[in-house]
Amino acid sequence: RVGAAFPASSGRSMGVDLVVTRFREPLAWVETYVGRLEWSIFIYTTGSEPPSQRLCTARKVYCDSIQNKGFEWHGYLQHILRRYSQLAETTIFLQANPFTVSPDIHCLLNQTEAFLPVQPLSWVQQSKRKMELFSRCDASNLGGCRVWVEPVTAGAHDADASTEHQHGAVLAAPRQA
Repeated sequence: RVGAAFPASSGRSMGVDLVVTRFREPLAWVETYVGRLEWSIFIYTTGSEPPSQRLCTARKVYCDSIQNKGFEWHGYLQHILRRYSQLAETTIFLQANPFTVSPDIHCLLNQTEAFLPVQPLSWVQQSKRKMELFSRCDASNLGGCRVWVEPVTAGAHDADASTEHQHGAVLAAPRQA
């Protein structure tokens, strides 16, 4: 663990938890959200290079190293398991480089009051935006920010397909009472 210890259980938070899983990606973009009154930031690192000491010692930023299971989902699951009884009203799960799947992520993170119970923030890989299939994707808006939702058929692939065809997603879900 780097920086402050994870907060002790004190019941459910009414704020926002920003949960980021990273390998060694830079996290300068996260600093934009440090210090927001109702926000806590949890960074789970799967690689050997920890985030900056400055980031991890900032108020309400919690950094931890976890085992590398290959995908960011492991960090999200760790967060849910560790903090289930004290999850925030809204928990936002992001990969460390959210811009590849959500170019409007900064815009979207300023719209948390408009989030649905389960709010997709993006589901299209940047490389696929040039494909013909992308023209059939549903681009909706949330507070003026683009939310791209890829058709389910676009993700269909053989079980043996390489990871280049797998999708990253960015989701936010308020905890249900």
